[in-house]
Amino acid sequence: MSAQISSVTISRSDEEEAAHKAKMFSVAKSILGDDVVPSWLPELLSDWSFEVASSHSIELLLPTAATLGEELKSIETGATGVLRALKSPFVAPFLSTNSGVDYEGSLYQMTDFLTKLAFSAQRTRTSLVKRGRGRPHLPGTSSPKYVCAAIIAEVWAQLHGDEPAPTNRRAHAAAAELWSSRIKPAKGWGDEPLKGWTYYFKAVRGSSHQALRAEVRRHFNIRASDAALVMENNAA
Repeated sequence: MSAQISSVTISRSDEEEAAHKAKMFSVAKSILGDDVVPSWLPELLSDWSFEVASSHSIELLLPTAATLGEELKSIETGATGVLRALKSPFVAPFLSTNSGVDYEGSLYQMTDFLTKLAFSAQRTRTSLVKRGRGRPHLPGTSSPKYVCAAIIAEVWAQLHGDEPAPTNRRAHAAAAELWSSRIKPAKGWGDEPLKGWTYYFKAVRGSSHQALRAEVRRHFNIRASDAALVMENNAA
């Protein structure tokens, strides 16, 4: 997975910019607790909030699992039906005679392709059921909530030496604040919407999110190093 901050330009009024900066400070404060918030940390979080927005925009274009499942079922049914028809000893010869295409000569290749297609469609439909909540994503992409939790978990780990427990309420609050800075929370999050983040903080500990976290870590280290260098120069 190639993870990098999205090059998104968003035009905001001074009031909106001030509100966004306040949210980023709040996110940083939730992560740090009682510690003083360094000026570069909200800026880093603001940069990565674009990645949450970009991931959300991409997800809106993706089909739901139900829609994709119906399309895969149509492919499976269609391929199976054509395979059944091609078993007739007369279909390929008549197709060849009336089209000028050598269907008889390519019968093996066609049946092999259709067999693989039907099998792949069936297997993909099965994997959609096992994949879990949310819209299905292609390899190298993630649901925006996973992206949001991964950003908070990695920044937290860099600041505290270990990532937050999946049930950590401050981490949940930070994720919800980062999320709402770019995306309007959907209705139906329940009476305790922060609890929903537990699932995502558990998930982002897995290998599939390590590339994104490594990129967050790289940007974190650059910002922290630059800030330390500035302080060193000012003290000299």
